[in-house]
Amino acid sequence: GINFKLNKIFHVNKILTKNKLKKSNLIFPKNIKNYQMFEREIVKLPSISKSTVVLTRPDFSIKQINKNNYFISSGVQTWRKLSKQKIFLQSSFDGLGEDYRFPEKYYRKYLPIKKITYKNSPSTYSSKQISGYELIPRINYETIDNLFNAKIFFWMSFSAFKLATKIRPEILKFDHCSGPGSTYDQLKKAIPNKKLHLFFNYKDFKESIYREK
Repeated sequence: GINFKLNKIFHVNKILTKNKLKKSNLIFPKNIKNYQMFEREIVKLPSISKSTVVLTRPDFSIKQINKNNYFISSGVQTWRKLSKQKIFLQSSFDGLGEDYRFPEKYYRKYLPIKKITYKNSPSTYSSKQISGYELIPRINYETIDNLFNAKIFFWMSFSAFKLATKIRPEILKFDHCSGPGSTYDQLKKAIPNKKLHLFFNYKDFKESIYREK
């Protein structure tokens, strides 16, 4: 299928590293549906027009923003969820990060570039960041239990990684994974290269690593 073809292309171009991890049932998060480390408190967006607007979540509907902009989703899931609302974006980074397809190079007719993300986001990218929501730590029971039993971790945000290390510092000695993009760039500063692994996304990670007892 398309996932196999994409993975083959990314491996050939050295975007993904060769998987050296053994299969395990001790992964985090084990079930994405029950995973929760934060609640999101919405922040009112400022007026934005004549800009390239990078949407990092589907919560930021174009209905809230002047349509006189060029809209990009950071990933495929955001694109899909917005399209179900009959809201269609002009482009997507496909979950590969801004540095895979620099906005200044590909969308230079639509400057300035503004990225809507969470307050105090540690993004490595230089675009102007606009706070669309604030992260409030609120971990549910399943996630806490999973966190204290896991030995292989997949991170979808660096903020989640930082919170997890405060709760269970010993996870730094285990293997960590993420998709390409700003989360991976931040993790590289905190985790030794031999302990950090790159997958296309969470689905790719779980299919590659997870094994029932």
